[in-house]
Amino acid sequence: SYSVHDGHVNPLALLRALHAAFRGFGGYYYPGHSVFDIRQRAKQFVVQTFGGSFAASKLVIAAGNGTGRLAQMVGMHIPVRPEKGEILVTERTRPCLPFPCNRIQQTAEGSFLLGASQEDTGFDIQTNTRVIQCISNRARMVFPVLGKLKIIRSWASLRVITPDKMPIYEASGSSPEVFAIALHSGVTLASLHATKLADWIMDGHAPAGFQNFRCRRFNV
Repeated sequence: SYSVHDGHVNPLALLRALHAAFRGFGGYYYPGHSVFDIRQRAKQFVVQTFGGSFAASKLVIAAGNGTGRLAQMVGMHIPVRPEKGEILVTERTRPCLPFPCNRIQQTAEGSFLLGASQEDTGFDIQTNTRVIQCISNRARMVFPVLGKLKIIRSWASLRVITPDKMPIYEASGSSPEVFAIALHSGVTLASLHATKLADWIMDGHAPAGFQNFRCRRFNV
């Protein structure tokens, strides 16, 4: 599909912007605080981490591929699995692709990002030369001029995949103050998450259509 409103973001710049906005709204970021236990005490949830404990009256579990493990601690079943994807980065060249394409995009600095792959390798994030070659060959078939550019680096990372590859927006059946969120396309769905999803978490009233993204859809 194509839309004049299509676009892409620089993930490094986006991460910095998210952190700055989060702190600007009064949020606190605690890196390196791996969670090993979550318990409900009275009307609060106590989260135990290797860096200390935290208590809150409302709990949102949105930990990527760790969401399933953490959700079990509060009696929720959130089925997610990792799927590895690899990206290649070319050397810089003159701007020649002024619009975003699926699996091929040119950054503001001039380099090309080439993707992507779908690999079921568990939590392994090692790159694979066979996959790198496949991505390179496919990119050259679409844009032969890319064959003149050097690949300067590559990396692999893990997507968050649900059984039907659609988002999971779940509220606990035993406690209305516990939410679990799991999905892959966080950037694509950012406008929804910043509005309707946030409102649902704050006031507890699920917007129209959100029921279709609960985990019970898998029990048919």
